Amino acid sequence: MKIAFFDSRKLTENYIRQNSNKNWEMVFFNSAFLSSKQSAKIKDIGIISGEVSSAFNSKTLSKFQNLKAIATRSTGLDHIDLDYCKKKKIKVFSVPHYGKSTIAEFTFTLLLSLIRKLADGKEMLDELRVEQCDLCGSDLADKTIGVIGLGDIGSNVAKIANGFGMKVLGCDPFVSKKSKVKMVELNDLLEQSDIITLHCPATKKTKNMLNKTAFSKMKKNAILINTARGSLINTEALYDAILSKRIAGAGLDVADEERFLFSSPTVSDVKNYQKKN
Repeated sequence: MKIAFFDSRKLTENYIRQNSNKNWEMVFFNSAFLSSKQSAKIKDIGIISGEVSSAFNSKTLSKFQNLKAIATRSTGLDHIDLDYCKKKKIKVFSVPHYGKSTIAEFTFTLLLSLIRKLADGKEMLDELRVEQCDLCGSDLADKTIGVIGLGDIGSNVAKIANGFGMKVLGCDPFVSKKSKVKMVELNDLLEQSDIITLHCPATKKTKNMLNKTAFSKMKKNAILINTARGSLINTEALYDAILSKRIAGAGLDVADEERFLFSSPTVSDVKNYQKKN
């Protein structure tokens, strides 16, 4: 069986080679997308594996004439054309419980770095200046955190929040109201939460769920955290919300169209705004 791995960094490649069947013929591509030069190497490939950034759409998948299965190294499946796979009887495998502790803990890494102004403190040290009054943070205790999506990761976030003495609100259409977390409607969560954190999948229903209207409902001191999918947030609406001080800030592990993010004038504008304020 010939297997192709996309988006395979050196660390990933080394791990796979050490823990795979030695009889497998493996091909590794650093890129997340299939280039014209790579097309010549895929003739006999029966299995492909990629990350969430791998665009396994029908156009790409149709080039694999002998494809039998896709193994994505992620929980989400939004980067795979599942209709095409069903039509061609291609099996799809994922990692449903991936990172349930890791991502929950990283959610609080982002949150604490924002609420305690760690980045501002580092910038001051880099410039050899100390202005303590500009570094006053606030406590998580007694604040309200709204968790959108209460699967493995969201549930762990709620547990950690309880340890900080926070009030936890949850919003998830697939979770019973009998849950230990107080379940509310999305609009109520947006209006009542000091911190809003996203842990739901990317679907047609959740795309741009946090748009201009959603941001208008949030508290002005609200902090937004996204460690789920970039498409859940309308980027322009977030940009406007930050520059207009509609919300206090955002901690992002993901962004829509990430490969274009660092060349975006939006990012430069936000950085310049932060330095001036």
